[in-house]
Amino acid sequence: MASDPTELLDGDQLYSGVKELIAQHLDTLAEQKVVPAFPRSSGTHGAGKMGGGAEAIERALEGDMFLKALKGVWEDHTGSMHKITAVVRYMVRTTKCQVLTV
Repeated sequence: MASDPTELLDGDQLYSGVKELIAQHLDTLAEQKVVPAFPRSSGTHGAGKMGGGAEAIERALEGDMFLKALKGVWEDHTGSMHKITAVVRYMVRTTKCQVLTV
């Protein structure tokens, strides 16, 4: 990134910086929300101490909690992507950005 805040970033620097921030954010969300919600059932399908019905209910509840956590992370990610897209579109519209093609 530029050392002077008044310097303009080129497209590659901007892309790399945003890409790194997104990856870090997704890693953090995974550690904080997805991993703790991951189902911990043994998956013995009825051979456990609680009996088949109770274990099946426990597995279903764990799966439901996991899917809700995953959905929340996905919604956070897609919302962030929409905001980033809006900012980039604004930057392109209001600055003299040039898109270089190789």
